[in-house]
Amino acid sequence: MPKKFTFILVFIIATIIIIPQSHAIDPKVAALSKSLTPIVNEPAIQIRTFPNGLKIYYLQDTELPIVQMKTYLKLGKLYEQEVDRGITEIFMSIWRTGGTKTRTPKEIDEEIAFLAMILKPFAGGDLSYLNTKFLEKDAQKALAIYFDIMRNPAFDADRLALIKKNKISDIKTRNEEGIDIAFREFYQKLYGEKSPHAWLYTEETIKKIDQESLKKFYAENIAPNQMMMAVVAPYTFDEFLSLITPHIQDWQTKLPDKKWPTKVVKTIEPSIDLIEKSGNQTAIVMGHFAEKRFNPDKFKIILGNEMLAGSTFGSRVGSRLRSDLGLVYNVGSTFGFQTDYGSFYIGTKTKNETVVTVVEEVKKILKDFIKGKDLNKDELEAARERIVNRLVFSLEKTFEIVCQRLTFDYYGYPPNYTALFQKEIEAVTLDDVKTTLSKYYFPDSMRVMLVGEKDKITDIKKLKGLKERKLDLE
Repeated sequence: MPKKFTFILVFIIATIIIIPQSHAIDPKVAALSKSLTPIVNEPAIQIRTFPNGLKIYYLQDTELPIVQMKTYLKLGKLYEQEVDRGITEIFMSIWRTGGTKTRTPKEIDEEIAFLAMILKPFAGGDLSYLNTKFLEKDAQKALAIYFDIMRNPAFDADRLALIKKNKISDIKTRNEEGIDIAFREFYQKLYGEKSPHAWLYTEETIKKIDQESLKKFYAENIAPNQMMMAVVAPYTFDEFLSLITPHIQDWQTKLPDKKWPTKVVKTIEPSIDLIEKSGNQTAIVMGHFAEKRFNPDKFKIILGNEMLAGSTFGSRVGSRLRSDLGLVYNVGSTFGFQTDYGSFYIGTKTKNETVVTVVEEVKKILKDFIKGKDLNKDELEAARERIVNRLVFSLEKTFEIVCQRLTFDYYGYPPNYTALFQKEIEAVTLDDVKTTLSKYYFPDSMRVMLVGEKDKITDIKKLKGLKERKLDLE
């Protein structure tokens, strides 16, 4: 389970660094800031689809003698079968470390170390990738290793045993942090424990993964027409193509496109659950389903969510819970737009004695918010400025720009989506936000997940409908 609360904290810190935040902005500063709002212009990314289906997104960058590549793969947790939970993570790890038909794992490790080459896998939900970085002078050797791993994996038995051992060890320690448990159980309550959006791999599912199942997984998932590659290098595009063509021209494997997993059934219904865990603080995650990627009100919702609780400092929830009442140290929210229905949540931690107050305050703030109570232009502009600044700062490096363009294409966004995003965010008015919020936020129908010590939570009886939920040891 990703440490989502850690992500929230990093996201908040990044926001604080980028721009000072407050509810009110000096009119002169606001005017100056808006006049200097940068327009995001995408450089000319070159795109080529090979006859075998491999699609390359390329941008020349001569500033440094470095090559960066990331191969995106159409596989992930959401495509797994329940009995195969965890196989994508195992596969991505052993793919990198398990050797090839001509190189032992140790030989690959030594070659990579000698070249000071970076080679990292990542297993995601519906998109995974194999990332690499190496010096321009080592391109031929590095590409030979990279494509040997991609095309001829050996899934070494000893390395596989070690990876499985570490995964099982992770299972035994994933109930240490209350906030991680709260997020995990929130998703299981929202999507259902049998949904790939929420299920977890278990010791049983990990143990059954062997070399044969990994070979089968490779044969069913890895082919050039299921790959998209982002590349930044000092070469011209033609020079780069000449370097990789020998490694892919005879790779003619093709696979049918994957079907999207079972559709999510969106229901908005309240619940409040408590998982017993000793400690001085209680973790709180509360929310409900969000929306799909192409919702017509998307940009209004994004601004609304930023105003509500997008960060600890400057948002409604953050200002009230931290600055006014001193009940929490950090708080954040996400309103997710996914291929299927994403999730909206507000996550935080507080002392056991103030749990009920925090839950009630969040609901009250949300109710006032969707009624448009005290919404003002300064609040809107502060939120808009934070969003646009994050957008610009997230695209400082050329490789990030290429990867983002590839991701947009993968999910069906227009090629100039970055500029469109900025334009749409800047066009949202206060009236837009006021007339949109009540359609997508449901304060009386939130699912609330608490992880804490029941006997120490003050006035716990005020939480009507509270049910105790057993800790999921999986």
